[in-house]
Amino acid sequence: MNKFVSGGVVLVVFQVLAYLALQGEMVASTGSRRKAVADAVNFLVERFGAVPAAAIFSVTGIVIALIIYKVLERRAAAS
Repeated sequence: MNKFVSGGVVLVVFQVLAYLALQGEMVASTGSRRKAVADAVNFLVERFGAVPAAAIFSVTGIVIALIIYKVLERRAAAS
């Protein structure tokens, strides 16, 4: 997968989580993975508030996207 696409997908996912956190409403979902994500969003919103939780998700998404980009860039340079 292209390094830009991989980082972009991660960034979009975390931006969606930031949007959900910014709504300030409790997120409900079914399924084990979705429930875990909803629990994480709800926990951060309850603990820190909507805007700080959205900022946490945004910054985390940017950092993880950059890490993925760098790892794939080094892997491509090594081969």
